[in-house]
Order: sequence, then structure tokens, then C-alpha cells
Amino acid sequence: MSTQAIGVKIIGAGGRAGYRHVPTLRTLPEFEVVTVAARRMESAQNAAEKFGIPYAFAVHLGPRARGDHPVRDLV
Repeated sequence: MSTQAIGVKIIGAGGRAGYRHVPTLRTLPEFEVVTVAARRMESAQNAAEKFGIPYAFAVHLGPRARGDHPVRDLV
């Protein structure tokens, strides 16, 4: 069994993502939130900075925002 965490991409930077999903996933060692995407790049960047998420994208910016980023395993 692998000990590498599952990389998670969060779509949506506000609402439940901010107060429920990201904080909960951060308590589980099996998961690592590695990407956040939002409608506005500013929102994605703010969420990434707030939660220490390494990558932020605006949803309309192409393949990386749609989920083709190489470090995520779960969207």
C-alpha cells in the first residue's frame, strides 16, 4: 500500500470549500489539497494563500483549470 497522499483539486474557492471541505481534508493524512480553482483568479489566489494550497487557477483558463494538472488525483 502506498503512503503517498492523494492530491486533491478543489473547484470553488468560497462557501463550503472554505469552511468545510479544505479544513476537513487538511486533517486527513491520506489527502493533500494541491490545487484550487475558482471563477475569478483573484478568488482562487486568495484561497490558495489562506490555506497554503500550492496551485491556483481560474476555471476558464484552460486544461489546468479543468482538471488536467499533473499533481492532482481527485477533483
